[in-house]
Amino acid sequence: MDLEAAREIVRAATPAGWLVGRPMFFGHHRWAVWANGPTPAEERQLPPQREGTGATEAEALVDLATKLRRAPD
Repeated sequence: MDLEAAREIVRAATPAGWLVGRPMFFGHHRWAVWANGPTPAEERQLPPQREGTGATEAEALVDLATKLRRAPD
């Protein structure tokens, strides 16, 4: 899959209030990217987080998009 197409897929899947970080390469064909949700009203709770992984940057972004579609708003 084209990298720009994967970026557009994750943009379209990102719920309001969520922020997507930069993909990181960990070697051995492992890419990862994270998204953080809005900060909960309860101060002691951490914001929700989702991780996408894949053998390529595009795969990691598409994996994250799949998980974000299931994320609560």
